[in-house]
Amino acid sequence: MNIIKNIASTYLRVDLRTLGIFRIALGLVCLSDVLRRLPYIEVFYSGSGVAPNYFMSDISGKYSSKAFTLLSSLNTTGEVTVFFYIIALFSFFLMIGYKTKLSHIITLIGILSIHNRMIILENGGDLVLNCMIIWGLFLPLGKRFSFDRILSSLNEYRDDSPKSLNSGKLIKKNEPMNYWGLAYFACLLQIAIIYIFNFFNKDGGTWEQGTSIFYFYQLDTFLTPIGNFVKEFGLMPLGLSKILTYMTMTLEFLVPFLILAPIFTLWTRRFSLVVMIGFHIVIGISLY
Repeated sequence: MNIIKNIASTYLRVDLRTLGIFRIALGLVCLSDVLRRLPYIEVFYSGSGVAPNYFMSDISGKYSSKAFTLLSSLNTTGEVTVFFYIIALFSFFLMIGYKTKLSHIITLIGILSIHNRMIILENGGDLVLNCMIIWGLFLPLGKRFSFDRILSSLNEYRDDSPKSLNSGKLIKKNEPMNYWGLAYFACLLQIAIIYIFNFFNKDGGTWEQGTSIFYFYQLDTFLTPIGNFVKEFGLMPLGLSKILTYMTMTLEFLVPFLILAPIFTLWTRRFSLVVMIGFHIVIGISLY
């Protein structure tokens, strides 16, 4: 029985503090995603832009499936701008954990509406964000590091004397430190699926030849100053490119199994976290 419990805990149990950190990061990403689109509201999201609502309805067809978006009912730049600021506000509330569940629902609806208004602008990262917001809705993200947590503690413990003020009672008796649920496993599985399909998708000639990283640094239109520095000073020769290309494919193949590994879980997930964050930072500082 203990063996079954230990295996189940590997996939179903998560520390509530981890969920609190996840909520902060999720809210910050949502807030950044909304704010970075503000300069382009009139061009891409309003009725006077490149894709008016009537045009989007015409091209989707009468009987074809339509992506959910509340922006299809807003036309003027002012209306859309107000919508964006409302979603930015609730993304901030989600980040700080104020009315967490309500803020999460509104943020989810808003982010999906923005992404689905002009799907042609979106990429894989936006899809990952959508998935994580949806899975996060089924997790108790406001239990730690949140305003809801503080307000709950203040309501539970009335500090009406010096003794009660210094008692340090911030956690309810018998309150769990962990959360058990399928939604946590769904998040792990989602990340694993993303990387394994990235591996399977790398079947082109440059990946097989080991030259993908080399050509990665030839994309002049997208290179950042650091990317240009690597290119101009020849810091990515073909030999090094082969090593890094095959290393990329190997990591994307191994990381899903390391995330879901039933043994040495703490260290396999820590390794995956550090390596893949480093991997994405290199991409982020090299390409716009």
